[in-house]
Amino acid sequence: MRKKFEGKMRKKTDAQIAGLKGKVKTLERSHFKAEIKGGKVEKGSLDNKHMYAYDDRGNQIEWKVYNSNRSLNLKHTYAYDDKGNKIEWKSYKDDGSLEAKYVFKYKYDSEGNWIEVITFQVKSEGGKREAKEIKERKITYY
Repeated sequence: MRKKFEGKMRKKTDAQIAGLKGKVKTLERSHFKAEIKGGKVEKGSLDNKHMYAYDDRGNQIEWKVYNSNRSLNLKHTYAYDDKGNKIEWKSYKDDGSLEAKYVFKYKYDSEGNWIEVITFQVKSEGGKREAKEIKERKITYY
């Protein structure tokens, strides 16, 4: 899952994890009902559509899901730090209003790998944060 880059290890981007190659800006993925016509499987009516947007570093910055009637069902946006770690996640309701906001605070070891990340839910526009989760990683080096 890691890639060698100028003597240092670099994690795969969201676009690479999704199996995409090249500098992808957006990806549209549609899901259709399968129908049998004349003994063949064909594309039926639209079930839902997913839209993904990526920044120039391959990080996923937006995800939208549309219903079969093409109305927006959900929207998530993401922001990253200079190391490519997710530092913010916002979830929006179908009417476009903010449903939830999370921020992530990282601690790094001497090699630059994160060893702890704390997830906070931002409770109001005033910025009151509530800690929700702590993830730890223990890394052993040669």
